[in-house]
Amino acid sequence: MEESRKHLEERTFSFNIKDTQGRKMRAQVASEVAVDHHMELMAFHRRRSVKSKPLACLLVGLSFLALGQWFLQVSTSQQKKDAERRELAALVALEAREHSDVLQWAFADTFLNLTLKHVHLLNWLAVRCPHARFLLSGDDDVFVHTANVVSFLEAQPPDSHLFVGQLMSGSVPIRDSWSKYFVPPQLFSGPAYPVYCSGGGFLLSHYTIQALHRAARHTPLFPIDDAYMGMCLERAGLAPSGHEGIRPFGVHMPGARQPSFDPCVYRNLLLVHRFVPYEMLLMWKALHDSGLSCSQGHRVS
Repeated sequence: MEESRKHLEERTFSFNIKDTQGRKMRAQVASEVAVDHHMELMAFHRRRSVKSKPLACLLVGLSFLALGQWFLQVSTSQQKKDAERRELAALVALEAREHSDVLQWAFADTFLNLTLKHVHLLNWLAVRCPHARFLLSGDDDVFVHTANVVSFLEAQPPDSHLFVGQLMSGSVPIRDSWSKYFVPPQLFSGPAYPVYCSGGGFLLSHYTIQALHRAARHTPLFPIDDAYMGMCLERAGLAPSGHEGIRPFGVHMPGARQPSFDPCVYRNLLLVHRFVPYEMLLMWKALHDSGLSCSQGHRVS
């Protein structure tokens, strides 16, 4: 455990960060809401869709400033051809120079490595962005109603515990070896995971970021990333909480077979999973349409 943790720490600062160093130092002074989207290297169209939103220049009262969008990136696997790796590296370097918002670490971007993104991000926040008051963590296909998120966070003290999302209580480890969520008893022998929030999207405070950073240093790495966050919370003596406005499993009207795409349903929500890029743009425009008229009683499940 200690040897693997030491190896992990040694690799944490081996990424190329020259293009973002200056931007990150400014973030220590100005950024109060850090935005973390977990993305694959090749997902340029999804990143472009997210970056087209005006989150980077959203300025609201009480000195809240959501400045920039920090994207976690990981290296392509060693199995990819050298030519493909060079092409991807060049594209990512170009994107980093243009937006100054790319973080990159040297490990394969696989499902079982998702936990490493959380561990590296907690360490980066502690070292490079310690003044961020809150963190929004979400997948790259999560729609974020930024005005609602900031409005919610305005009422939350950053020096108190906050870890809010879609609660997952009583989740049991999957023992079927064919499942990508398979966890053998040798890795986790308990009957159920600690309570955690679905990894699709959640919000946490500066206080909780620091507590998780300390707890993660003493919590063995675990391949199910959202369950791992629950383990770190438990070690820190903290508990997550739920919020009706965070919907990692989509939005459904009663009796409907398909998720709803009615903007009136989304106007009071914070985070919704999952959207393809063009849907994000359509929903963003619909919610900011001055002619949008909604009746009362949009009940969702």
